Amino acid sequence: MLWLGAAIVASFAAIWLWIIALPSAFLDREYPIWQAKLRLLDTCDLGSIVVVGDSRAAADIIPALLPGKATNLAIGGSQPVESYFAVKRALACPNPPSVFVLSHSIDHFFHPDTFWTRSARFGFLRFQDLQEVYQTSARFHDFSTYGIEADGLPPTLRNWMHANRFPPLHFASL
Repeated sequence: MLWLGAAIVASFAAIWLWIIALPSAFLDREYPIWQAKLRLLDTCDLGSIVVVGDSRAAADIIPALLPGKATNLAIGGSQPVESYFAVKRALACPNPPSVFVLSHSIDHFFHPDTFWTRSARFGFLRFQDLQEVYQTSARFHDFSTYGIEADGLPPTLRNWMHANRFPPLHFASL
């Protein structure tokens, strides 16, 4: 019986390692785009103009046509919360951009439908970001985002699970 428990733990660990190492193998086809935008933010090579927003901004705003060096960080399915954290990270860069262009469809202000399936699952929002979203929603008694996944988990545990790519959150995608 001990070997069965060890096999289950080893299988769980192997799946977890696979989820961490190869998320592109099973996540939505937009995952690499989100990761590329995150890398741009992490390297702080943004220029003086940064565009944040949803798919309309991603498709319609061409950085080469803007005056000065510009970076388009807009992502399909992105919502204002991702834009907030993208701008916050950009402002923390050694040479932060001086102009931000924000462009979101009005629907994204009311329906946080991709918050868990993309922002959290893709790792765009880190644990501290997820905690900030939860604390802000608690302060304003707005649980629209945390009510979407009514799984009974405490918000901090759910945030940790997303930040650490806990396997059960990804089983449906595997």
